[in-house]
Amino acid sequence: MEFKLYKKIIDEGKRYGLSSIGLDQEGEPLLVRDLARYISYARDNKILDIMINTNGLLLDKDKTEEILNSGLTRIHFSLDASKETTYNKIRLGSDFKKVVKNIIYFCERKKELKKDLPVTRVSFVRMSHNEDEIGEFVDFWTPHVDAIAVQEYNSPFPALTSELYYSKDRVRNSDFKCTQPWFRVVVLTDGMVLPCCLLGMSLKMAIGNAYDKSIYELWNSEKMMELRALHKEGRYAENATCAVCARNFT
Repeated sequence: MEFKLYKKIIDEGKRYGLSSIGLDQEGEPLLVRDLARYISYARDNKILDIMINTNGLLLDKDKTEEILNSGLTRIHFSLDASKETTYNKIRLGSDFKKVVKNIIYFCERKKELKKDLPVTRVSFVRMSHNEDEIGEFVDFWTPHVDAIAVQEYNSPFPALTSELYYSKDRVRNSDFKCTQPWFRVVVLTDGMVLPCCLLGMSLKMAIGNAYDKSIYELWNSEKMMELRALHKEGRYAENATCAVCARNFT
């Protein structure tokens, strides 16, 4: 994202009490060469919570120092496995040993510097491939990180994929109501603003562009109001895109 657009978003957010940002969507934030500049700008403008999700592959010693001194408040590492063979099935093209080594080094360096932040978390997306490894995963990472998250697998393209990867004891929610329209919007690098983070679906529901309008205008737009009403009243199926996405949860 151009820094000019990013600055515009943060400056506007500051005026309206923006308290939290995630500097990622479905890409890898450590690919951004000047990531610390973006983090620091948010910190200097009193954004309370500044977070990234990363696969950890590029988290070398230099990146570790950069991030630990940037003002980041949360860093979530996506792993999804405790065994290398399982990891290689889920995260194609990565390097399990390198990622584990990077994360452990980051956590140890944070302790050496006596820093409370960023809060560190490893994430495990439970699916048919890996659900028998949850206990081992928790036991291994408990001494190293601040938090461990176990999440259900949700297909980014539920209309195109089967339930093959769903865990066998997946919890279903018959009274599903999406909460995302009340607490976030996503701004893509081209300025497109989406009403939720499930990119494969929300691309179909863009509410405008941050180059043309303020986030305030888009947050309070007719499209967002209609979407909130649908979910508040349990009528999400009236929106074709939401109906498909909701198959993940119901």
